[in-house]
Amino acid sequence: MMPSDERDQFLSELYTKYMDDLVRHCRSITEYNAEYYDLIQDVIQDTFLAASIEYEKLKDHPYIEGWLYKASRFRLTNAIKTYRKMKKRHAFSIDQSGMELPDSTGSVIDSWLSEETVKQLEKHIFALMNDTEQKIYYEYFKEKKPIKQIAAETQKSESAVKSVIARIRAKLRKYKLFSFFQNLFLL
Repeated sequence: MMPSDERDQFLSELYTKYMDDLVRHCRSITEYNAEYYDLIQDVIQDTFLAASIEYEKLKDHPYIEGWLYKASRFRLTNAIKTYRKMKKRHAFSIDQSGMELPDSTGSVIDSWLSEETVKQLEKHIFALMNDTEQKIYYEYFKEKKPIKQIAAETQKSESAVKSVIARIRAKLRKYKLFSFFQNLFLL
């Protein structure tokens, strides 16, 4: 086995073995607050990226699981602090801005966008994605299928499907479309 193959195998095993446990750990830190779920996904991806960078140290580490938990906890607390600062900085009072409160979320979305506009945005988003990402986007976000079912239909592992979903979210964030689609489809 070449060093690169060995490294990939090691990291793949780490991801498969600890991904779900790390998500549960991070969700418990945030007291299962749904507001932080996407932040947790980003933190987990960052933790595994750090594990990839620190491969040489980790392969001989006596307690890899502890390293992953500690790294994800530190990254999560830093991400939450940053998120709260940003949220505080962007907060504003409706009274001061002179805006009226909407009657319901649905009516606000309807008034902002027509169905045609949503289709045009989706067309632009699909242009950013490959065929697999498009299929998983449609099944997960639009049809609300569970990851296990998508994995079976696409003949991919659940962790591979989760990675594709993380890449889709990253692309939406990169083009500043994530918050829009999060509100529209409740991602």
